[in-house]
Parts: sequence; structure tokens; C-alpha cells
Amino acid sequence: MKFSYQPKKKVSQTNQSLEALHDKHVVALLPFIPQLIETVNAHWRARIRKAFTELFEGCKAHSVRKLVCLSAIGEMLPLIQKQDISFPDSCDLDMCEYLQMWLNALPKLLWQLGHSHPSVSKVVLHLLLRIGQCAKIDSFDALAYDKMQVGLIPFFSLCSERSKDQGKCSYGPFIRLPRDCQELAICCLYYVSSMSSLLLESLARCCLCNLLDRHLVFRIMEVVQAVYRAGHLKIENQISFLVTLIASYDVNFEARGSLSEVLKKASPEGDYNKLTSSFDTYRAITKAVISCLLEMGDPALVLNILLPLITHEMANIPPLDNMSAMLSLVVVLDCEPGKLTKEILITLQRCLPGYLINVASM
Repeated sequence: MKFSYQPKKKVSQTNQSLEALHDKHVVALLPFIPQLIETVNAHWRARIRKAFTELFEGCKAHSVRKLVCLSAIGEMLPLIQKQDISFPDSCDLDMCEYLQMWLNALPKLLWQLGHSHPSVSKVVLHLLLRIGQCAKIDSFDALAYDKMQVGLIPFFSLCSERSKDQGKCSYGPFIRLPRDCQELAICCLYYVSSMSSLLLESLARCCLCNLLDRHLVFRIMEVVQAVYRAGHLKIENQISFLVTLIASYDVNFEARGSLSEVLKKASPEGDYNKLTSSFDTYRAITKAVISCLLEMGDPALVLNILLPLITHEMANIPPLDNMSAMLSLVVVLDCEPGKLTKEILITLQRCLPGYLINVASM
């Protein structure tokens, strides 16, 4: 008996051809998954969902197969929205569990895609937005959407305790994605029914990043304020977010130098324009923060929550512009002069002389 020898290269090519053929058939079958799940019995539903999930998790982030899987999940949303966890007997709990798995996979997918595959990232963000928009209050998909927000933190920014001490943080793909993807990501935030403080911190770090378009900073502020207005964000967390923007924004002025000294070190045009633009942006942010604070209700109550945060930031002797902005917050909200706390007065006594000297030197 004779055996024909096949070179390794030929075998490899054959395997690749089979894989391509397999992919072609799988991609063709995936659009029918939602209809199959709706029509077959419970036994087959469970098997199909399991196989679909394994396929979804196993394929490459930017592959055609992944895109078709995302489309199939979108088609299954009406089935998911029918589930009412308050009536376990009529609720397909397996479907709910799979939704949670699929949702949890989406932020991870965004991270894997980075900023190199914006078209796929856009599809993922569209799906996230659609899930958020369709979720009813206290429904399973709303609860699943809330749990998913933790996974979004690295997509925006991440900062360990050690990095905080060093004043460094890692920015996620959000910062470098195209504008339309960034807008979609920001819109997704509105549909979280209880925004976590960790996600808020992540957003604040993005707002402070000089790579982020200034218009997106205001867009984030607008959406976060809308989340607060809808009752989905605690007032203390919202105030902390706003104070962070004011206290930590880098206006590019030297903390102990006058404007004239900065301009002497700057090149004739480019750096001056950058400084002016940055300062104008900061002034606009300050106005927006004041507007948000005044919208929150009784200024005295808001000031009561604000003062400990402001006191802490002022004690660190911030740059001139940041100090000025924080003082403006106190002045605007202090509708009853003489009501300032002892702590803030002590801090002001320590900080104001240096602040006034800096102002006089400009």
C-alpha cells in the first residue's frame, strides 16, 4: 500500500480553507439564532444559547463573526425585555443569565478593540445604547445594565492607588476614539439607573486629560448633571465630581509665576494661544460648574456639602487659577455671609495671603 506524502504547508492551507468555509457557514447561520430561540422548546433553547455564547466569546474582537453575533444579540433584545423577574414562574431565568454574560462581555470587547477598530467599537456602543434605552425601570435588563457599568471604568480611565500617589493614570480607548464613538459612549451613561462613584471618578479623569476635546468635557458634564437630575446620582458624588474638575484642571499656568513670566518663557505664538485657549476653557468649565451647583437646590445646603471638599483642596495650595475658581464657588453659594465654617476660615487665612500676592504680581 502506498501513502502519498502531503507537505506541511499544503496541510496548513487545507486547514485554513476549512476554517474559512466553516466561518462562512457559521456567519450565514447566526442571523437565524433569534428566531430559533423564540420557536424551539426549552431544551433546545438552552443548547442554542450556550453554543451561541461560546461562539460569541471565542471569536476575535474585530472579526465578521463577532459583528454578526452583536447583531444577533440586538435582535434578541425584545425576547429579553419580555422577562419579568418579579414573576419567576413565567420568567426565562436562563435568558436573563445569558443577557448578563453578553452585557458583561461588551465593555471588555471595547477594551480589546482599543482605538484601532472604531467601526466595530461603534457597533458595540450602539448596542449598549440600545439596551440602555430599552431597559424599563427595575427590569432585569436595567439591573444588568447597572452591573455592566463597572466594566466600563477601564474603557474611560483607570487609576490605582499607587498611580494616584504619583499623579498618574491610564486612559482607556475612549480618549482616542473618533468623536462619534465618544458621543455614543457618553450617551450610554445616561441610562445607568445608579451611577457608581468609581465610574464618575473615571469620567473626571477623562475630563482632565488634555487629549480630550474641550466640547466633550462639557458634554460629559451635561450628561452627568442630567443623570443627577434624574435621581440616578447622589448629590455628594455629583458635587465631588464638579469640585474635582475645578481643583485639578491644568490651566498650564505656573503655580508660582505671573502671567508675564509664563509668556516670556513661551514661544511668540503657539504657546500663548495654547495658554489663552486653556484659560478660556477653564473659565467656561467654572461657569458650567457654578450653573450645575445652583441648579441643585438650596445654596446653603449645597455649600454645606461643598465646603469640606473645597477646604481639603485649598489646603493643598493649588495653582492661582484653581484657587480663584474655588473661591468663586464659595462666594456664589455663600448667600448668608458669616456662615462659613471654622475650618474653611482657617484654610482661607493660610491660603489667601499667598493668593493675593500672586494676583498682585500679575
